[in-house]
Amino acid sequence: MEWTQTGRQMMTDYHTTAAAHKYALGFHYGHDVYYTMLSFAQLSKYLQQSEASRGQGTSIKVRPSREDRVELVYKLNAVKIGTVEELKALNCKNAGEAFERLMVEKVVGEAWKKDSTGYWVKGDFELNGEQIQAKYEEATLCNESTIMKAKNALGL
Repeated sequence: MEWTQTGRQMMTDYHTTAAAHKYALGFHYGHDVYYTMLSFAQLSKYLQQSEASRGQGTSIKVRPSREDRVELVYKLNAVKIGTVEELKALNCKNAGEAFERLMVEKVVGEAWKKDSTGYWVKGDFELNGEQIQAKYEEATLCNESTIMKAKNALGL
């Protein structure tokens, strides 16, 4: 799907309302799970506009292609954090939550605590004093209803 005016505005609104401006992009390559740290501008290369589920309008999804994954692993030095089997064994609600848990436990070195704080309040975890938002492949970065919630919460 091509980017529409709505999608472009959502990207702007998301970046404006986000508490974290650094992203841990997670993805699988073969049987391994990797991550790389990116700015929003760098992350945007791996984003696609799509229709949200359950009547939530347009959404922005994290979708690195196979070619993107090869580039991330071999040229941009993505770091192996575990295996797909290890991610599944965490028995989290979804792969994104499991990836966040791996990042907190293996990279930050702390015990992971599940929370559902909005992206406009804080990142998923803190690393070296910086808020980080964790996003695993196929995750929804945002949808129209969440952006409206964030804008209302921030008085925008």
